[in-house]
Order: sequence, then structure tokens, then C-alpha cells
Amino acid sequence: MSCNLFYSEFFSEHRLNQVCLHIMQDLTLAISVVRPLPPFLSDVKLLAKQSAVSKKRNGRVSKVFIISEKDNLIPENFQRWIIQNTGPYADVKKIKNSDHMVMFSKPKELALEVLKIAYKF
Repeated sequence: MSCNLFYSEFFSEHRLNQVCLHIMQDLTLAISVVRPLPPFLSDVKLLAKQSAVSKKRNGRVSKVFIISEKDNLIPENFQRWIIQNTGPYADVKKIKNSDHMVMFSKPKELALEVLKIAYKF
């Protein structure tokens, strides 16, 4: 398979537009939710203990995966592969007819799911 065929097949203009439509808004959002480093960053053993992920201890916060049903960049079957191979997840939600940028394609549905998750955990 040539690079051009691979590029055109998986990263068509439509798919790239879906992902890149709101880059500046995404960057602003990402910057606004960055967490500061914990104060014990210099204590590597304590940091490892506090952030260890295992089947019994799912990190400090339970993880929930939200599947984007109509994501053209990361298809649903690959999202499910991610779930199986990067768990454990406390829950898996699916937002129907959402694309790669769920917060723009289905903001109300995403907000509702996040609220449900917040109340549950």
C-alpha cells in the first residue's frame, strides 16, 4: 500500500476537517483543564504509590470511556479495542451520532453523560 493511498483512504479531507475544525477552541479547552503537578513530584516513590494503576486500584480516579459512535478518525471497533487493552474502566458510555469531537457534535448529550458519571462516582 503506497503512502498516498493510505493517506487518502484514512485521512480524507472530510475526516481531517472533522478533527481540525475547531483546533483553536480545542487548544483553549485543553489548556484550561491541565492539572498542576502534584506537590510531591520530587518524591518519586510517593508519586508512584499515589498514581499506580492496577486491576484492584484503578488509579486515583475511576476511568470512564465514552465511545463516539460516528468517529471517522477512530472507528468504534478501534475504540472498543482501546477499552479492552487499556482498562480497567469503571464504565463505558456511548453517545449516538457523535463524531470525533463529541463536545462540538453532541454537547448536550456529553454534558448529560458527564453529569451521570459525576453523580455515580
